[in-house]
Amino acid sequence: MDQLPIGRLLRANAKICVVGCSSQQTIPAMGMIVKIPIPQIDIFGVIYDMRINDVGVVRQLSVAGDLPDEVLQDNLNNRNAPIEISIAFVGYIQNDVVMHMLPPHPPLSLEKIYYCDEDEIRAFTDPARTRYIRHLLTLEDAPIPDLVAKHLSTAVSAQHEEFRSGWINAAMHTTIQLVKDNPALLIPVLNALADAFPEIQIDATGEYSW
Repeated sequence: MDQLPIGRLLRANAKICVVGCSSQQTIPAMGMIVKIPIPQIDIFGVIYDMRINDVGVVRQLSVAGDLPDEVLQDNLNNRNAPIEISIAFVGYIQNDVVMHMLPPHPPLSLEKIYYCDEDEIRAFTDPARTRYIRHLLTLEDAPIPDLVAKHLSTAVSAQHEEFRSGWINAAMHTTIQLVKDNPALLIPVLNALADAFPEIQIDATGEYSW
């Protein structure tokens, strides 16, 4: 695999994993689809949280009062800040078959995590099968409305242009159907989708139109 990994796995359970990387790499964004190749399967996940951990020098600088700008810029640009990325598993591919279920077992510590290219995103986010979104809607301690909206924005941009409207229609229909019986979640999700897709008119019942 020619692509450089985002980072390596720190810990995992059946539903999520946490990956370590550094600020010297390209920092990924919430909602992006990533993959973890392990023997026999490729596990797919969506980034739902990031934590920038402090280190001793940061604690000292944060209470040091006025500092020369060059000192701050040096630490911002050259310091290797540790970052933890939380990823929700949304499915896997085994023998070229896409499964939108949790993987049969979590990956092991130090496995490599990679960005997905557009071909891989299209293969995993088949417009006829968007119910993998359910995995994002049940996360604990996650900003679910914004996460779903950011994920759909990312995933639709990877679709071929002529299929984008059909894909987002299918994905939004799936999302609304999954949350329609939960008003406490439905309204924030609709608001986030309206912000992410201003060209789509969405009302409080979940009805939408272009």
